[in-house]
Amino acid sequence: MVSALNGADTASVKWTPTGPMPFTATAYSTKANTVKGVQTQPGIVAADRTLLPLGSTIRVSDAGKYSGLYVVTDVGTAIHGRRIDIYISDIAEARAFGKKEVTVELIKAGDNVKFSPETTNTIPKSALAPAQKQDAKAIPSNKVPASTPAVVKGRVVQAQQKAQKKIEEAKEQAKRQ
Repeated sequence: MVSALNGADTASVKWTPTGPMPFTATAYSTKANTVKGVQTQPGIVAADRTLLPLGSTIRVSDAGKYSGLYVVTDVGTAIHGRRIDIYISDIAEARAFGKKEVTVELIKAGDNVKFSPETTNTIPKSALAPAQKQDAKAIPSNKVPASTPAVVKGRVVQAQQKAQKKIEEAKEQAKRQ
């Protein structure tokens, strides 16, 4: 399969697939914030951002009732190369999903920016994989990923604020002495 360089940021994106590609899919059910800055929810996957940029819309086929459209919002410590990790809210279903050989097609490349929820690549709930639609009913927005970011200012800004607070506390303590 031929692939093309993503000229926007060749340091972090090696290439992006130009057609359907074979991938290995697994599932996870951890409720947390993703690298993209949204909470885990139906319709998202973790992928190697050097192959599928963060924020990308992809179509997953051959995944049974989990075949459908997804947005890449996370990476994973074990997600390297042609692997994706599909979010499934029920832990028993995620375990039952196991490991499948699937086909992934890049529909629209994302911006590959961390801590910045994708605003252009959203998926209507009606386009989700059949098994994901039930869980998506609890999501208040009409698009996936949610429009309200879980990481509003990003982890870097939060770390800076925490460091500034410690400096201020140290100054306050020095004044008291």
